[in-house]
Amino acid sequence: MVFFSNKRLSFAPLTSGHPDAASARIPASNLTAATIDRTNLMARRQRASDQGGNTLATATVISTPGKKRIVDTTRRNDVDLFKLVLTTTSNVRLNLRNQSSASMVGSVLDSQGQVLSYQGSPQTLTIAPARRINSRINNFYSNIQPGTYFIEVRTRSRAAAQYELKLNVIDPAAPVDCGCGS
Repeated sequence: MVFFSNKRLSFAPLTSGHPDAASARIPASNLTAATIDRTNLMARRQRASDQGGNTLATATVISTPGKKRIVDTTRRNDVDLFKLVLTTTSNVRLNLRNQSSASMVGSVLDSQGQVLSYQGSPQTLTIAPARRINSRINNFYSNIQPGTYFIEVRTRSRAAAQYELKLNVIDPAAPVDCGCGS
């Protein structure tokens, strides 16, 4: 219920039976729609600010196959780890773009947390600050064997360093859509 008074918007307190009252974790006597909205917004901001896990055990799982896009930030004492579990031989496109003014490092790790080599090259790359040459990694890995892999993103910067991670995991045996409608 919304009331208008003195050109201000005020909210009637929610009762303890209201569906939003239980999820807000605030005593029902103090609940208003405004506090619930602020609480939910703060929770969304907190989740959005650090989507990557900090250890191999707490790495954020990326479901496969399919496409995934993550925009996140990391700092000097924060390592963001994303876990990729492949159940079949797959092709993987990895795009990691630096959106900050600090350099970042992106790595592809095996299930033990060791840097992987692909076609003879270690998969750890420094990513230059945004709007410069080499401010992104855009790699395509073909016929990757089933297993657990991790993507690690880190920086040495004290300031928050924002990045965008895009993954596309494709089953190479899946038929390719010709776009012909049949």
